Amino acid sequence: MTIIMKHNLFITSIIVLLLSLSFTASAQESVYYNEPGQTYRQAMELFNQKAYGPAGKLFEEYLQQKTNNNLYIENADYYKLVCAVEMKDSDALPLAIEFGKKYPESAHIESVFFEMGKLYFYKKKYRPALNAFQQVKPSKLAPTDQAEYYYKRGYCLLKTNKPDKAIADFEKVINTNSNFAAPATYYYAHINYLKHRYDEALQAFKKVENNRRFSKYIPDYLIHIYFEKEEYQKVIDQGEKYYRKAPAKSKGEIARLMANSYYELKNYDKAHDYFLIYERSTRSLGPEENYKIGVVKYKAGEYNAAIGNFQKATKVRAEIAQSAWYYLGFCYLNTSQDKFARDAFLKASQMSGNEEIKTDALFNYAKATIQTGGDPYNDEIGILENFIHDNPASPRLNEAYDLLVQLFLTSKNYQAALESIDKSGKPGKRLQGVYQDLAYSKGVELFRRSDFKGAIRFFEKATKYPLDKSLYAQTLFWEGDAYYQLHKFQSAAKYYKRFMKQRSAVQSNLYPTALYNLGYCAFNQKDYATASGYFKRFIKYNKASDRLITDARLRLADTYYIQKEYQQALKLYSKVSGANAQDADYALYQEASCYGSQGNFNKKIEIMNRFVRRYRHSPLYTDVLYEIGSTYLVLHDQRHAITSFDKIVKERPKSAYAIKALTKTGLLYYNNNQYDQAIKVFKLVIEKYPASSEATEALNSLKNIYTETGHVDKYFAYAKGLDFVQVSTSEQDSLTFTMGENYYINGNCNKAIEALTKYVNQFPKGGFVLKSYYYVADCFEKQNDKNMALTYYEKILTFPDNEYTVKALLISARIEFDNKNFEKSLTYYSQLLERAETKSIRLESLDGMMRSAFYTGKNQIAADAAHKLLKTDKVSKDQIVFAHYIIAKTAYGSGNYNEANRQFAITDKLSSGERGAESKYYQALIAFNNNNDKNAEELIYQLSDQYTDFEYWIAKGFILLADIYLKRDNSFQAEQTLKSIINNYSGEDLKKVAREKLKKIENAKPASNGRKGAENE
Repeated sequence: MTIIMKHNLFITSIIVLLLSLSFTASAQESVYYNEPGQTYRQAMELFNQKAYGPAGKLFEEYLQQKTNNNLYIENADYYKLVCAVEMKDSDALPLAIEFGKKYPESAHIESVFFEMGKLYFYKKKYRPALNAFQQVKPSKLAPTDQAEYYYKRGYCLLKTNKPDKAIADFEKVINTNSNFAAPATYYYAHINYLKHRYDEALQAFKKVENNRRFSKYIPDYLIHIYFEKEEYQKVIDQGEKYYRKAPAKSKGEIARLMANSYYELKNYDKAHDYFLIYERSTRSLGPEENYKIGVVKYKAGEYNAAIGNFQKATKVRAEIAQSAWYYLGFCYLNTSQDKFARDAFLKASQMSGNEEIKTDALFNYAKATIQTGGDPYNDEIGILENFIHDNPASPRLNEAYDLLVQLFLTSKNYQAALESIDKSGKPGKRLQGVYQDLAYSKGVELFRRSDFKGAIRFFEKATKYPLDKSLYAQTLFWEGDAYYQLHKFQSAAKYYKRFMKQRSAVQSNLYPTALYNLGYCAFNQKDYATASGYFKRFIKYNKASDRLITDARLRLADTYYIQKEYQQALKLYSKVSGANAQDADYALYQEASCYGSQGNFNKKIEIMNRFVRRYRHSPLYTDVLYEIGSTYLVLHDQRHAITSFDKIVKERPKSAYAIKALTKTGLLYYNNNQYDQAIKVFKLVIEKYPASSEATEALNSLKNIYTETGHVDKYFAYAKGLDFVQVSTSEQDSLTFTMGENYYINGNCNKAIEALTKYVNQFPKGGFVLKSYYYVADCFEKQNDKNMALTYYEKILTFPDNEYTVKALLISARIEFDNKNFEKSLTYYSQLLERAETKSIRLESLDGMMRSAFYTGKNQIAADAAHKLLKTDKVSKDQIVFAHYIIAKTAYGSGNYNEANRQFAITDKLSSGERGAESKYYQALIAFNNNNDKNAEELIYQLSDQYTDFEYWIAKGFILLADIYLKRDNSFQAEQTLKSIINNYSGEDLKKVAREKLKKIENAKPASNGRKGAENE
């Protein structure tokens, strides 16, 4: 309603009032034409001409003139307000408020509140505008004003979040002929759209789709409405027309609707194009849209690109998530990420939703598991067995059985697989073959870990279904070898012989080893004739390594030597010593012994002197020197005998032969009447090796010398100063000891311990104390009372080196090591190494030093011992593995990562046990720290495939794998990997680590804002 129309309405009301009040009318008329009235009249004329600026000024001028006509003053205030409103003056609102206060009963009050509402509306102050409009009775407004009133009040209600009331006001306007009908219709449609009343909204939008003001917004709404009504073809028709001319900010949303519509109509190529447009336009894709985008990318062969979308789609309702995991599996397969595929298919198979997808995902999981060699954190066999059990009528049952067989073949969890086949009752031929293969493989695995008893159990299982004859033969061999390692030579020989009877045995590379080991089985049972037969056959077979052939020649020679076939023995010993092969020192020693056994002592000495020149560092060196001296004695060449014995004392003073050499030297001087030299030597024996049997023997010889020379007083004077003997009680000493010794010799350890401990208590410095300690220690050891044995062996170690020192050190070291007193075992093994006179003692000393030092944190000592051990002959596989492992750990601890990596690789290659698992992990860690992530990842998967029994190291590896994924910005796989540890690892230690890492990943994720629909104004 225009201001002129409002003015006419007001004049009409005034005329009615004047007709009823004639006096007032005449008064008003006179006023109207006086000077102030003239100003008022001019103002009204300008007002009626819509010259609101000048009119307003004249109304203000009129009001400044002093007049007492209240009605004209009120009218002037009102028209001044109207002029200010029309001119949108800043003082319009204060004028309206002032008018309401000044003339609360004015006939203009409805119009004033209406104008106030419009003023607030213009300033977009919708709440105060609404309050003003609420003061107006619309029935008192002209019809045209009513349309404006209802539209603007409705809009204020909409803006103050009262859409239900707003729509009622808009509805009163939409069918009028006013200028407010079109916007009212638009907002009426808009509210219906928001309320999901799409038919009403569509009808209303159609009415204003050609309106110049709203036409640009309508297509957006229409597309959304058609989409919500699932009229996808209409969405596409409308969208294709609108997309190009749509504003840039709307294109992404239109592309979304069109992409989804094409998707629903299965036009995936077009859906792909529009989804890519939409994807580029937003940062907040929802999970379901990510799923659909993943599908169209997958169908377009864009597998890598689809992976990210499917990953984000896994966190929505079950059916979509299941399908997303299923598609993810195929995307991973098509991008050669088989392990990820395996995990994705498993996820899909575990979710409710589509049963067909669930089943197919399970079968694809099984196939991917076979391809990757197993699943470290899930029982793939059990999962498939459950399917078979739960779905006996499934059309895919045969396929399930085929996959189960393949899983058995590739599974490293042999025991579970075997138990599963055992549960099936009577397995068919195919499963029997699988059973044989799995049992054999498990036996070999345990054998490599030195669990020989466990290996035998599985080798026995492997012979249950001997379908594969070649495998059956190998099983017999390895079962024999397991018994051999346990020193059960009779059982070992039984299985070796059964192996050799198999047709495939002769062509097997195990055949010569069986001959070789059969030779040893007989040799260790002292069946030397049988042993020689096998060793001969082994040597003739000539398909073994030079090292083994050399060893077989030596053992064959030993059998001849033991059977006194010296010429035969000589030929073999000479062949080995002449070739300077391994154990050539032993061969040369035995060659000399053969000549000695035949009475050719000069030849014996000649060869032994050659040994002394050639093998100064051999463990047999002191044996040879002593044997040379002893042989000279046989030849009555005392001078050379003494020279040889003296060489031992000077060069190997800690050798057990040193005391024997001194004693024999003393006896030689004594027998040659060289008393002064004899006395000197005997006293050296007594003082250097007190309480030894040699010291007692030396004392007796000393007594004889002094007696023969008439100096008994000198003997008593000397003997009185000795702690280990009391001359006056020597006979009682001897008798008491002899009683205990007899018990020991006869095997009555309880009586021996009682008698000998009584002897030691009675004669604490007696001549047989040392020997008594040894007998008691040995008895306690035989009774398996290790700690008491240790007590007495340690007593022996308080004496100077003697004939029992080496054994006392050896047994003490073993017991302390078993008791985990590694500091003490290290001390004993170190001392033993200094006194080692055989290769076996030297080898055990180095091994014990290496392990004891390692367990006490003395890594460099451990590494030094390990290096020496690796250069020693006849080192066991377990010792080699531990040596490389210790060198690796020492290098890693000192920051020498290249050497550590090399040594860990060797350990990993040689070991199938926990050392190998740990070494594989450290190789991966070193690769990761060197930014070689690809290699680190490969090593981690090798760890999970090759070391299935070592859950701790597999879990450590997978935590490292999560770090690799994070490094690649693949937080999705990092999360899944950590969750697999949290859900499946049995220990709490690494679960805690995994939880902490997962929490950090989740906290680092940006929040999603969600998507907004079409809500244009």
